[in-house]
Amino acid sequence: MKRCKIKLGYFVLKECGAIAVAQCNRCQGYFCIKHLHGELEAIKGLEPDRETGIIKAKKEEREILCVQCFARSQKQTLQTSSDYTYYDDWFWYFIMRDSFYRSSHYKPFSETESKSMKEKNEEFVDETQENSFLDS
Repeated sequence: MKRCKIKLGYFVLKECGAIAVAQCNRCQGYFCIKHLHGELEAIKGLEPDRETGIIKAKKEEREILCVQCFARSQKQTLQTSSDYTYYDDWFWYFIMRDSFYRSSHYKPFSETESKSMKEKNEEFVDETQENSFLDS
């Protein structure tokens, strides 16, 4: 069973891990319904692969994008346009996170690195145990 590969968090990145339903046409990663741009509308009417159960669209049918690939594709449009009316939460989240990493030269910690730090430092407390939108 494939799992959602979207990386959540800002300083410590964690994979979503929910059951994947479709494959992104751009990055070829597998994603849950929550992390597909357009969510259910993106895959409506498409049949899953019989072997894997994952929905894969041919580009000539329709393009399925994860929220991160969609944000990257729209970033250039946003920079060259004065129209800032379309701003959903995922779009803002990935653009801001990418801009922060690039401008500050910050490299986020992986979940494995975070666990290693927690084991070495008993004073470190992770207040959230969920993979929510605002985690870390």
